[in-house]
Amino acid sequence: MCKCKKECQKLSAEHKQQLFLNFYKCKLEQQGTFLLGLMQLGVVKRRRHGQYNDPADSRRQTTVYYTVPDGNGNHVEVCRKTFSEIFALSHKRVQVLQEKKKKGECVYVDARGKHGAPRKYSEDDRKQVCEHIKSFPIEENHYSRERSRKESLSPDLNMSRLFKAFTIRFPGTKVTYNYYADTFKKHFPHLRFGRPKSDTCSTCDLLHAKIKCNPRDTQHNAALELHQRKAKKAMTALHKDKLLSQTPSSDTCMVTVDLQKVLYVPSLTHCEMYYSRQLSCFNLCVHVSDTEDAYMCLWNESVSGRGGNEIVSSLLKVISLLPSNKRKLVIWTDNCIGQNKNKMMVLALVHLVAKGRFDEISHKFLVSGHSFLPCDRDFAMIEKRKRVSKIFVPHDLETLITSSRPKHPYIIVNMEKNDFKDLHKAADNYVNTAKLNISQVSWIKIVKEHPTHVHVKTSFSDIVPWRTYNIIKKGQRPENLSTMELPPLECKSRLTVEKKMI
Repeated sequence: MCKCKKECQKLSAEHKQQLFLNFYKCKLEQQGTFLLGLMQLGVVKRRRHGQYNDPADSRRQTTVYYTVPDGNGNHVEVCRKTFSEIFALSHKRVQVLQEKKKKGECVYVDARGKHGAPRKYSEDDRKQVCEHIKSFPIEENHYSRERSRKESLSPDLNMSRLFKAFTIRFPGTKVTYNYYADTFKKHFPHLRFGRPKSDTCSTCDLLHAKIKCNPRDTQHNAALELHQRKAKKAMTALHKDKLLSQTPSSDTCMVTVDLQKVLYVPSLTHCEMYYSRQLSCFNLCVHVSDTEDAYMCLWNESVSGRGGNEIVSSLLKVISLLPSNKRKLVIWTDNCIGQNKNKMMVLALVHLVAKGRFDEISHKFLVSGHSFLPCDRDFAMIEKRKRVSKIFVPHDLETLITSSRPKHPYIIVNMEKNDFKDLHKAADNYVNTAKLNISQVSWIKIVKEHPTHVHVKTSFSDIVPWRTYNIIKKGQRPENLSTMELPPLECKSRLTVEKKMI
């Protein structure tokens, strides 16, 4: 707090705050002019004699007095400390204002950037850099379902390679790497370096190639637009189902199902180790969006393969572990016919509804090539952990998977031979799904009122109507679907003779 004898103490804290707020609403030059008007010059009343005999030789020829308005039309003289605190002025800024006031300036003019010195880089240098960047081919974002403004350069390029190519093309240039990078960021804000594409959509790639060959072909442009709209519609539906399942009062349970790529054991980090014969292990993820739990169903090729029977059997086992308080089930998968889009899956869903486990089950499929599921995030965490882990036997995979997400560990479900059911054989006996044309279906729904009647849609659009088919075979009754016992699967080891010899 100021302890000088001036009238600083008469100003209230509220008045000082109001002065500060009004001051910082103005621009910089307006602030400077206002402050110069509050500063007054006067003669020196008291001198402290230094190394001079004549007062004219002193550096201090004038005294600066500081005033502030008191809110009643008057100005109150304050000390420099209070003046600086009210307007949040630094020591340097007050010094600059003093110099301008002593020179007789009444209007503050900001001279920064007006020195007129020549720039290091000319406009021609900037144009040269921009033209060089534009000379590289630009690719559109693969998953750009909307008209995104983002564009990509080749994944083989980066800033260092671009600048190296620039120096080779213009060997006598004075442009530095920093200036080149700054120009890239300033004039190409929507341009980035692409990532290697490992799982692109074949339909998008084909249509893009046809459009590049003939840009005026409206048919291919329309087909690409329709394909991407369908993909976006499916992803939007998935997010809506996820939010619905997470609502506290919701009676819907949503799960996503996907099979990870084959995991091989043993897998060590030693580069000298080489295994000509490795055991193939399979991991089916069932991600429950309600609780963000993820069940990892594990088995290996010595137990069974990875066909439709194994996938559906694993799903049924996980469903038996879920709480029974929710009466609706929504399943999201990709379009793999051998694992998800088949009569075995349809029979399993009809069986669950017929015996009263759920009142309604919906099985929905994402568009091929655009089937990114929450399971893929779980697989990415497992793969990241696998790169720094040593795996000798299949049991080590359990430790690897559970340690991939320590805060919310994955739940391991070990699949034994007696857990796999022969749903293919049961489907041949009870249902006929030929009329469904299941390969073209996007949505399958079964309700408890008529569990043998399957409702299907080929799109998520509200315009597309539902089609209903009775899939039960002649001679079978609907009651048989609720009481049937799924026959066990004859599990055959997929181990080759060479692997057994190791």
